Amino acid sequence: SRDISEQYKREERLRQNEAMLQDLSHSQAAMLDSLSLSATLGRRSVSQWMNKSFSLIADLLGVQSVKAQSDETRAALQVASTRVNAIAKIQEQLALLGTADEVNLAEYLPGLLGQLREVFSARAIQLSVNVAPKIVTYEMAVSLSMIITELFANTVSRSRNQDCLADLSFKATEEGGQLTFVDNVEGGVTEPAVRYASQVGGANISIHVQQLGATFLQERCQPEGMCTQITF
Repeated sequence: SRDISEQYKREERLRQNEAMLQDLSHSQAAMLDSLSLSATLGRRSVSQWMNKSFSLIADLLGVQSVKAQSDETRAALQVASTRVNAIAKIQEQLALLGTADEVNLAEYLPGLLGQLREVFSARAIQLSVNVAPKIVTYEMAVSLSMIITELFANTVSRSRNQDCLADLSFKATEEGGQLTFVDNVEGGVTEPAVRYASQVGGANISIHVQQLGATFLQERCQPEGMCTQITF
């Protein structure tokens, strides 16, 4: 016989992390519902209160990650903290537009991508943004934001803080449009981000692609990097 207590401990930590990630997904859904409520109310005071709440939650998660005793728990808490911070930036950027029902992507997406670079501490990533004017609903803007957040997070995790380029472009059509996100990070994966990304990231992409009624295509760029297209 052999001592398998450490194996049991590892399995228990994995179960706890699984539950934590599921809770995070539910929490993010609740936060996005709050974003829609804020837009409906159209009140700047509500928006400011929500930003403070998101920032407080992210700070608390950050403190807990420092105190975590296992690498798995620490990593899960760090994922949670950055995602909450990202939602706060989505809310902040939408609030700057001052509209409750419709969003012009040309005014919204460039600023959001710059905010995400700060959230993920990714100053080494150079941004190129070319977004055609297109009016979409508030809900569509939030879904696109969440997809872009996960794609950007994936780029950051592969870049390892090395200099690289991320390019975001959008072409408008009469029905909707096509969003393209490209990076030149070496070692771009061949599996779609929906399968490759973390549980939280993959789930978020799948959910919001479905909400948009969009098609999702991802492939390795030549000679390196990853290219993702969302058509809706």
